[in-house]
Amino acid sequence: MSGAMAAGDSGVPAFPARDIPGSGDLRTNGWLAILLVALVAVIPLPLGGNRPAVVAAAGCYVFAVGAWYAMRLGGRRHALRIGLARLWLPALLGAGLVVYVVIQTLPLGPLVRMTPAGPLTSSTLSVTPGATGTLALQFTAYGVFTLLAIQAGARESRAVAVLDWAFGALVAYAALGLFMFLQMGDTYFGVAKAYYEGSLTGTFVNRNSNATFLAFGLAMGAAMLTESLAPGARRFSLRPLVIAGGLILIGIALLATNSRMGIVAGCFGMVVALVAGAIKARFSLWKWGALLVLLAAAAVWVAPQFGEAALERFLEIDASLGSRLVLYEQVRSMIAADPLFGFGGGAFEWAFPLFHLPSLSSDVVWDRAHSTYLGLWSEFGLIAGSVPLVIVAIFAVWSVIGLWRNATGWAVPLAAMAATVVAAVHSTVDFSLEMPANAYLLLMIAALGSASRWWATSRRGMG
Repeated sequence: MSGAMAAGDSGVPAFPARDIPGSGDLRTNGWLAILLVALVAVIPLPLGGNRPAVVAAAGCYVFAVGAWYAMRLGGRRHALRIGLARLWLPALLGAGLVVYVVIQTLPLGPLVRMTPAGPLTSSTLSVTPGATGTLALQFTAYGVFTLLAIQAGARESRAVAVLDWAFGALVAYAALGLFMFLQMGDTYFGVAKAYYEGSLTGTFVNRNSNATFLAFGLAMGAAMLTESLAPGARRFSLRPLVIAGGLILIGIALLATNSRMGIVAGCFGMVVALVAGAIKARFSLWKWGALLVLLAAAAVWVAPQFGEAALERFLEIDASLGSRLVLYEQVRSMIAADPLFGFGGGAFEWAFPLFHLPSLSSDVVWDRAHSTYLGLWSEFGLIAGSVPLVIVAIFAVWSVIGLWRNATGWAVPLAAMAATVVAAVHSTVDFSLEMPANAYLLLMIAALGSASRWWATSRRGMG
C-alpha cells in the first residue's frame, strides 16, 4: 500500500536503502522488518503454528534473526534505535518471567505443594518439567521477537509499511479461508477436518483461534481506514477503498467462523479503532454520518448472507455457558490450591484432572482453561501469571501516548490499541493467544504501537 513507500523526514526511503553514507542502520532495520513480517505471514499456514515442531522452528528463526541483527549492529558499532534503557520495565518483567518458568523445572523438593488429591509425584514446581522447559524457550523467543519488532518500528514510515503488509497478509488469509471453506469442501487444503465442520477455520485447528486472528485484522483495518480519511490525507486516493474492501472480506470470513466471542471481540476492536480514530482525525459531522451509514449498510448486506449460523449459535449460548461456568469454577479451585507457584507452564492438561469433578462433563478432554487469564494463573501462580498481562498493559499505554503525540502515522498505535482490546475481550473465554500465529501477530502490532512513542526522537537518526 502507499504507506510502504512513504519517506521519513530525512527524505530517505524506508527500505531498502541505497548505498549512501550513514544508511547502514536504515538498510539493516528495513531487512529486519521484512524478516519479521515473513514469520508473521507464514506461521499461520501450519495449523496456526500450534505444533511443537513449528514452535521450535519459529523460535530458531527468531534467534537466528536476532543473532544476525546483533552482528550487523555490532559490526558497525551502532546502538539499538530504541534502547533497553527505555524498555527496562517490560524487559525486566519478561526476563523475570522466563527465569521463573525455568525455576519451575528445578527439583525444589521442600517447595512442592500438597493438593486435595494428595501429594504430586513431581519433585519440581511443574508437574511436567519437560513441557515447562519448552515453554521457557518459547517465551524467550517471544521476548526477542518483541524487542526486534520495536526496533523495526522505530521509524514511522517503516512501521506504517509493516502495518500495511500485516493487514495485507490478513486479507489474504481471509480470502484463503473462504476459498477452502466454500470451494474446497470445508477442508484444510483438501484434507478433511477432524473438528468444526461447517465453520470456517482457515489454516487454524479451531474456529475461535482463527476468529481472533481475523478480529485482529478487523481492528487494524479500521484504524488504517480512519487515518486514510483524515483531513490531511491525500484526496482522491484509492487507499480507503482498498482498506474497506479488505475489511469487508475479513468481516465475511469472521462471521463464517461462527465464533461467538470472536465476533464480539472483533466488533469491540473495530468500534474502538473507528471511534478513537474519528476523534483523532477530528471528523466532521457529515463524515461521522457517512461512516455510520457505510457500517450499517455493510452489516445489513453481509450478516444475512454469512451470519445465519453464527446467529443460531448466539441463540444457543445458554447451553454452553453452563458447562463453561462449571469449568471456570473448578479452575479457580485449582488456582486456590497453589496461588503462589502454580502447577507449571504448559502443565494445565496434566494438573487439571486432580480438580476435575463429576459436575463437569467427562466426555470432553479439558486440556485448556478456556480463559487465558485463568490459564496463566493456574500454571504460573497469581504473581508470575499476571506478568504477561502487565507487559501488554504497558505496551497499550505506550500506544495511547504514541496516538496522542503523533500527527501522522497514528494508525499504527491505534491499531495496537484496538488489537489489544480484541485480545483482552476474547481471552476472557478462550485461549487463542496460546496459538503462536496469534501471539506473534499481537506482539508485532503491540511493539509497533509502543515504538510510536519515540518516533519524534527516532526521526533524527537514520534507523
